[in-house]
Amino acid sequence: MKKQEMIDQNNQLRQQLTPENRTFYENLLLYLRFKGVMRDETALESQLLAILQDLLDAQADGITATDYFGPNVKEVADELIKDLPRKPAGLAKFSLITLMAYFLASALPALVLPQMPVDLGTLLLSGGYFFVIILIAFKLLGTLLYRFMVEKRRPKTFFVLTWLLLFNALAPGMGLLFFFKTPLQFSLVGWPGVLIILVLLAGAVWFFWKQKNVPVILFSIGVALLGIVMRLPVTGPALTNTSVGRYTSIGILVLLLIGAWVLFFVETRKSDKKKS
Repeated sequence: MKKQEMIDQNNQLRQQLTPENRTFYENLLLYLRFKGVMRDETALESQLLAILQDLLDAQADGITATDYFGPNVKEVADELIKDLPRKPAGLAKFSLITLMAYFLASALPALVLPQMPVDLGTLLLSGGYFFVIILIAFKLLGTLLYRFMVEKRRPKTFFVLTWLLLFNALAPGMGLLFFFKTPLQFSLVGWPGVLIILVLLAGAVWFFWKQKNVPVILFSIGVALLGIVMRLPVTGPALTNTSVGRYTSIGILVLLLIGAWVLFFVETRKSDKKKS
């Protein structure tokens, strides 16, 4: 069975759990997925499905998840992860997706506005920082999740602590992005800018098509078309050198953002309905 098929089956079978057992299992599932990010995903999902099926059998016999797993849940879960084949590509894939989204979001103003330069040095420094933060986050969040959710040690504290850690971790990276400048700056002007935009668009469409992320694909196409129109000799000056043109460009960009958010919301609702 393929990984996505196991995930879909897991989502459907979880509906059969009692509220208490489902909460316990889903917290355990999150812990295992966090801690097992550098392990083989297919093997991990197979184990999660097997655990769920065993839990359903125990539930049918009147045994709760807490009684079924016993007091040493973390030790059992850690041992399960240890036995899974290592596959660091899983974390590398997730990090790559996150960094690509970050680079595209950071370079968005420069893709639309020809006069705004791209600071490649700042992007690389802040991107490298966020990559390290991602690695540390996966190490810490799994442990925090277990302590506060599975062991039920003040779950509200977990959310507050997570947000505080997240804010403090992101602040230096955002400071690098907005306040630190390097000499590695260039502007995407004229036909060279159009060519770069087309290359970036082709890469984004290919990448996010594999992720089946239609909202991001449509948003990328819209931004690319707007950026190209802003750089054409016929339409560029009217959009960049006049107040009406600038407000029109900003309005189009806002509409693209709203449209992408609406599409994402619709796709999420459809996915949730399929799970239930």
